[in-house]
Amino acid sequence: MSLPFRDFGIGSNINIAFEYCNVKSLNKNSNNAILQKTNVLELRVPENFTSSKLELYIWVAHTVPDLLNFRELSITEKKHYEFIKNFYGDQYSNILSKYSNSDTTIALRLNPNEEKIWKSKNRCNTNRNNVWRFIGTV
Repeated sequence: MSLPFRDFGIGSNINIAFEYCNVKSLNKNSNNAILQKTNVLELRVPENFTSSKLELYIWVAHTVPDLLNFRELSITEKKHYEFIKNFYGDQYSNILSKYSNSDTTIALRLNPNEEKIWKSKNRCNTNRNNVWRFIGTV
């Protein structure tokens, strides 16, 4: 079974934020999942979503193909899967495969409110950099 991970990066662009995640993990001497990823796929977050809500939808949606072989889907599983499928169109299967054990991490930019909270909790005093949520499985 694959285990989900989440990490955050800050920077003026997504590549710098991804490097920030890697350096942060190396400095902690951790065995962080982000270190196993070499590529980044940035997704557009729907206007009425937070990055955390989209992360949940992607996580649930990525379990659906395996669940179909064992049982009927719950209402929530169907809803989340259909949303990802409809919102991202032809890209949805690629997104779900990238989320599941590939060398790619999915990047979701935090909305302004999430970013403000993250920066406050992490004592980050700059407004010039953006924050991304990096997600995937290992």
